[in-house]
Amino acid sequence: MTVDKLAEMLECTAFRPDTTLSDVKECCETALRFRAAGVCVRSCDVMEAAKLLKGSEIPVTAMIAFPHGNTDTVVKVAEAQKAIDDGAEELEVVINIGRLLSERVEQAEQDIKALHMVAYRKGVALKVNLETCYLPEKYKRMACRMAGRAGAAFVCSGTGYGTEAVTPEEIKLLAEYTPEPVKIKAAGGVRTLDQVFALIEAGAHRVGTGNARAILEEAVVRQKEGLLPKLPAAGL
Repeated sequence: MTVDKLAEMLECTAFRPDTTLSDVKECCETALRFRAAGVCVRSCDVMEAAKLLKGSEIPVTAMIAFPHGNTDTVVKVAEAQKAIDDGAEELEVVINIGRLLSERVEQAEQDIKALHMVAYRKGVALKVNLETCYLPEKYKRMACRMAGRAGAAFVCSGTGYGTEAVTPEEIKLLAEYTPEPVKIKAAGGVRTLDQVFALIEAGAHRVGTGNARAILEEAVVRQKEGLLPKLPAAGL
């Protein structure tokens, strides 16, 4: 593991309710400084982030139906199309948790398929956020398979607004249930470098965090001291 390789697995996030344009700028500056895997922002901030990252090859992810996933499919599609027009190169949509738990699987899957169609036509990757803290294991399995059938590039463990922080055990479970070639993104309550290492070790291909700058700065210090671990096989 090196700082550069770690950064390639981290997504810098800025999507709190009180996120300002200054916060978006700071997030983008962190991504540029360390060459992070991407920046995740609210759909209303996509244009600003895209301007800040122009020419960098660092993608902007637009968070769609964030954080609850409870808007109609038509609304999600419109939000996604606008985000792509504004410069989003990746989309992350929150599934309709309530519909899935109500056994309306086809309706929940239709959301994802509709977003995938929008993304596919524009050459944009789709990540499906499962907010797994609300899902019994049966529904986690269903959601992972659903995302695979719909053509998602990633499944993501959480939004950061759920009831629990993501754990290595949760990532191992998602890795077991998610069909290839879909990858795993760990997110939700990730605040420390050691958490990131544990999540990567468990099988995460990417990790989303609103504390990316502090995490990467700590990694720089540890690298100088020769204390960074080897990159797990499940990583890049």
